[in-house]
Amino acid sequence: MSPLPVLPAGPQSRSGGCLCGVVRFTVTGEPEDPHVCGCAHCSHRAGSPFQWWTGFPLAGLSWIGEHGEPSWYDTHAGRTKRGFCPACGSHVAALDHGDTAVVGILVTALDGYRDDPAHVPLNPSRLTEAAPWLAPATHRHQEPVDVHLILRQDGADGPEVLLSRRAGPVYATGLLHLPSGHLDGPHEDVVAALIREAREETGVDIEPADVRHAVTVHHRSPAGGARIGLFFEVRHWSGEPHIMEPAVCDAMGWHVLSELPTPMVAYCRAGLDAYRAGRAFAVHFQQPGDPVEFEPTADRLRSVPSAEMAAPDPAVREFTEKAVGRVSAWTDTSLADPAAPAESPR
Repeated sequence: MSPLPVLPAGPQSRSGGCLCGVVRFTVTGEPEDPHVCGCAHCSHRAGSPFQWWTGFPLAGLSWIGEHGEPSWYDTHAGRTKRGFCPACGSHVAALDHGDTAVVGILVTALDGYRDDPAHVPLNPSRLTEAAPWLAPATHRHQEPVDVHLILRQDGADGPEVLLSRRAGPVYATGLLHLPSGHLDGPHEDVVAALIREAREETGVDIEPADVRHAVTVHHRSPAGGARIGLFFEVRHWSGEPHIMEPAVCDAMGWHVLSELPTPMVAYCRAGLDAYRAGRAFAVHFQQPGDPVEFEPTADRLRSVPSAEMAAPDPAVREFTEKAVGRVSAWTDTSLADPAAPAESPR
């Protein structure tokens, strides 16, 4: 197990404000659910067919301009208030009444928003209320897809997995996570994305034939953004894993799968716990106020059983692999025709 250095500084910070600079703010954390909204409420207030929104944790919002907070107006009685600069009238934020963990920020109020890919709108909201030439006939909800690498080796104390620690201007900085990433676009399939991310982050080369699906996790963060995570197991590769992106990763090492370390991203821990339990699918919907870091008291993992046995119990698999070698395929013959020849693990 590799030693881990001192934890890095806090999460990424972004700044923004109004046109004249009287109202300024900073927000920390990763943006959640960037989208364009064409509802009548947004259109009337903006004088535009739609507005471009993203969410940030309310706890990470600070007003740093000379005016402090913007002037708030209850634009949606009993439901939403919106913040405007009292000098130039720029609309910068929105906040729901009651207990909320997220503040809405107009993307165009953020500094450098044009060059930040984190703000690309994924889910148009209520565009059926917008101008007919803008609104699509129908809209289907979309969610991003992540790929996660479970690079696994045999260790003295049992199976080990490779974990890296996030650092710098990234989401969940300072927390352990599997090497992971997003698809580059519709041209890239999930296996190709996993192989590319593995090479970019760890320097190892993986053959497509050595990639095994481990578990799929439908995840929702505390701020409300959802995504699909595909976790893949790899036991054969070439090259020695090492830090390839020091700007966003400051530690990397092997850890015993049965004794996972802390602090770890709750989303990552959910995938590994489902993997250890032999589940192929799990739901991990966090609640507002839940920590990004895994906390046993706020464990939201819910495993979904498969229709058929996709893999043996982890303990059975470990025993079998120690006795006969690596299991690349497994067939459940418990309900098979007794006259048919049984297929052995191989």
